[in-house]
Amino acid sequence: MGRRKIWSKTDPSKSKSLIKKCVLCGGLFISRSKRRRFCCPHHRIVWCEYQHLLRMKEANKLRDWEWGLLERLERFIEKERAKNEGESKNESLLSSPPAGSKRR
Repeated sequence: MGRRKIWSKTDPSKSKSLIKKCVLCGGLFISRSKRRRFCCPHHRIVWCEYQHLLRMKEANKLRDWEWGLLERLERFIEKERAKNEGESKNESLLSSPPAGSKRR
């Protein structure tokens, strides 16, 4: 009687790559993690700081410099989302066949 193996690196559920969407920028990325929500560590840091400032704003506890930081973070998030929307439109145009062509 040996010990029963609980965890295995070859488990198909652990090795399957998942396509996910970043919470901040909306970009698609591939990850094997079940919990990962951001495409890069920088986006995680920015998103957490943005959420913290929003909670402070709701409680009316923002200082003068924090108002400026919140506005700059909102502009950064808008730019990142616009950049990824443009990239996704370009990819969809490249993957779809031209309107006049027929596939055989």
